[in-house]
Amino acid sequence: MLLVLVMVLALGEQLPAAQASAGKSAQGTESTMIVNGERWYIYGYNIDYANYFRLRDVAVAMNNTPSEFNVGWNSQANAIALTSEQPYTGERPADNFGWDSKRAVPSSSALIVDGKAHTMQAYVIDQETYFQLRDLAAITGFQVAYDRANDTIYMNSKAPKDAYHAASKGTLENNAQGREYTRWASPIQQYVYANKDQTLTTVDASDKLYIHTYNDRFELVSSVAMDYELPMFGAFYSGSDYNYIVFGQENKAEKDSLEVLRVVKYDKQFKRISSAAVTNAYTVIPFDAGSARLAEQGSTLVLHTARERYTTEDGLNHQSQLTVMIDSEKMQVTNDLGRFQKNHVSHSFDQYVLFDGAEHVLLDHGDAYPRSIVIQKGDGLSYVERDVVTIPGRIGANATGVSLGGFEQSGSSYLVAYNTINHNAATEYTSYEISGADDREREIKIAAVPRSNVEQGDITYTSIASYIGKKQRASVPQLVKLGEESFMLLWQEFESDDYDAASLVKYVQLDGKGNKVGAIKSVRYFKLSQVSPIVYNNRIVWFTNEQNQRTFYTIPLT
Repeated sequence: MLLVLVMVLALGEQLPAAQASAGKSAQGTESTMIVNGERWYIYGYNIDYANYFRLRDVAVAMNNTPSEFNVGWNSQANAIALTSEQPYTGERPADNFGWDSKRAVPSSSALIVDGKAHTMQAYVIDQETYFQLRDLAAITGFQVAYDRANDTIYMNSKAPKDAYHAASKGTLENNAQGREYTRWASPIQQYVYANKDQTLTTVDASDKLYIHTYNDRFELVSSVAMDYELPMFGAFYSGSDYNYIVFGQENKAEKDSLEVLRVVKYDKQFKRISSAAVTNAYTVIPFDAGSARLAEQGSTLVLHTARERYTTEDGLNHQSQLTVMIDSEKMQVTNDLGRFQKNHVSHSFDQYVLFDGAEHVLLDHGDAYPRSIVIQKGDGLSYVERDVVTIPGRIGANATGVSLGGFEQSGSSYLVAYNTINHNAATEYTSYEISGADDREREIKIAAVPRSNVEQGDITYTSIASYIGKKQRASVPQLVKLGEESFMLLWQEFESDDYDAASLVKYVQLDGKGNKVGAIKSVRYFKLSQVSPIVYNNRIVWFTNEQNQRTFYTIPLT
């Protein structure tokens, strides 16, 4: 039996007596409604084996999405007026639903969508007008499907311009950027990279590792699920010739011989080649209160991450960075991993790494020794060090009011993207909060450190956008390298008090010293995620997972 999906519009109208006497029986329906992956309690009626739902209910469900629409009444035309891509501003109608049979009669009202008249089958129940759901979906752009086996109706908003809904398999963890700032980072769980054959591959760490490959139209080509080799996922890295995945496990017994980290080497089709076991690392919990990132140069692979260390004389387990150098040909660790490494940072709440020739450059967000965003450049045996952003407050106060968002290098500079509170207003820093300054109000900044003189060269600071004292909030920024002297900085802008409002992705081009090139631009309905955007086919590309729905977002570069 074919199920015809229709929707109801809650607009009152007076009907002629002859018309009101006619009609069909309408019975309350028990179909489940899933809107953009979430259960919505939108009740409707069944008429002649077809389900009907109120238009205003659906307008509320689609609000602040690319398929949003406003609903009004055109009295001159005696028509319901629907305006697409406009937020619904009315109230959700009162719930007059009942399981008892009701009378549905043909509607005499026309429907005008964006100024154009449409002829559709419509009915009225209790002075509320009903339209076919699929017809309205076609003209407003949302998607509708019916799962007969589970008696479930699925509605999904359309993808905005330059964005693409994509198929996937397995469990996808939600990863959209939030408006809150954590005191410390955590390992990134999703990645995207481009292949030499112009396909894209994504990596998701969930209950398994899910690896998806897409063509240049963001159509799913293949997918693979892999088990973890150790209980904890740390990082993924796509190298020039090989892929690497870092796993970890706890070492509560503090055994030097225990493999706390395993760096696994794969070919580009994810066929396992070999691995490096990381032991004697003075580590109880790998990745603790930090992230994990990798970089390579030739046969040298560097993992920069965090750890909770062995119990010390004071009876505590302190946290610090952990930097692992690996010969990627032999897959062997080549540096000392003991209690205090040459580039020691404690506590280190976020870690970045890149190569500058034969030397690697490390960036840490420290809250104690040092209490700064600190850059270090060296070879594992010795480093030069510089505080890029000094953070006020007592040593070891976990709340710093600073978040790192990107680390890249140009021909002249190392560029550090971050946001920061107004430290001049702060009166006290504790392990949990900052008094005096609103931690939610941040300024987005770029620091440019001269590559030629890390220790003593002049660092320049550029304010990109300030949200201090404003009603909007901004996410942690993300930095994308476009070329040797060209970069793009992106961030999400939220309405501070309206968690349901559609947010904006803001972006601006930067030169090699972090200066803005042109005006800040914005795009509505886009959502950043923890995925680091990449450049692909002359577009900036990333993906966001929400309610097991994957969407690729793109920003054209021309």
